[in-house]
Amino acid sequence: MSRNLLKDSSPIRIMKTVMSLFAHPDDELSAFGTLANHAHAGDRVVLAWMCEGEMTTAIKGTPEEKKDIRRAHMKRIADLIGAEFRVLDFADAQIFPSQENALRVAELIREIKPSILITWNMFWGTGAGHPDHRYTSVIALDAVTYARFLQPNSPVMPHRDFVSIYLSPARPCDMPTQYIDVSDREEEMRKFVEIYTGMYGWFDALTWKMNECLRNGRLAGCRLAEVFNVVQRASFSVKLLE
Repeated sequence: MSRNLLKDSSPIRIMKTVMSLFAHPDDELSAFGTLANHAHAGDRVVLAWMCEGEMTTAIKGTPEEKKDIRRAHMKRIADLIGAEFRVLDFADAQIFPSQENALRVAELIREIKPSILITWNMFWGTGAGHPDHRYTSVIALDAVTYARFLQPNSPVMPHRDFVSIYLSPARPCDMPTQYIDVSDREEEMRKFVEIYTGMYGWFDALTWKMNECLRNGRLAGCRLAEVFNVVQRASFSVKLLE
């Protein structure tokens, strides 16, 4: 029996704009099957990162040389599913929540106008407890609200449409969970890990990803699934692939 599983089964779909916002390139591993689902369904998908990950120790070189490599990764990941990509100019390992930083991200949200936002959660244990991960979540959630406000000197109009917000999962968590069927996205997920080969160091990212999707699939009643903590989700008159 499926547990809160969303899969597109309706002949009528409202096309959406889906934005992911993570701290560093390769953080989007937990959500990539879902992002690929939306791209295959014809939705606009925008992959966004707070920084270029220039502090990584998995690549040798200067920070600028690392940025070039990481930007090449971003483009390949976006090209893999036909998505757009954006990168903000925050410094790696220096992301910190503030009104100023939330307003910077709000400007991007006003530009892209997402109907769905996927981002990190704020729990310490996520992603080895990297502060950039937790603080990206805090900034992103604040930015959704700030994006609704008219900002002086901004050429972009406010984005006041409802935004469904999904966070990469934390256990335990009091938030509702949402399972997404990604059984058809195995090939893209394997290619994703190939693009980032070497970035995960000793961590076997592909085995972890497949095992997580299989486990979530057993809980959700499908072969492979991703799971998110839900901050808010829109209600629609027709069933939609979220």
